[in-house]
Amino acid sequence: MAQLLGWGSVPAPSPYGRQVSRAKYRAKQAGFTGPHFTATEWLALVEASGGRCLRCGGAEDLTVDHIVPLALGGSNLISNIQPLCATCNGIKEREVAD
Repeated sequence: MAQLLGWGSVPAPSPYGRQVSRAKYRAKQAGFTGPHFTATEWLALVEASGGRCLRCGGAEDLTVDHIVPLALGGSNLISNIQPLCATCNGIKEREVAD
């Protein structure tokens, strides 16, 4: 059930909404014009992973990771997204840059 703010009439924003919006913004900046994954798809993906990072298994600070980076032509479709913790996502970004 969604958390409500104030008098119960305004739904609280999804904790994943900001991540989805940021990924969509970054995809547009990279020139991706196709469809984008939704907050519902992201939540289902996180739930399917047991709420854990797919690299280390940690459950803290999950972030959106593009399997094929946007800079290398990857899409912003849910099939190209995986949940990684911020630490593992940072390690992956450094590995790709090298």
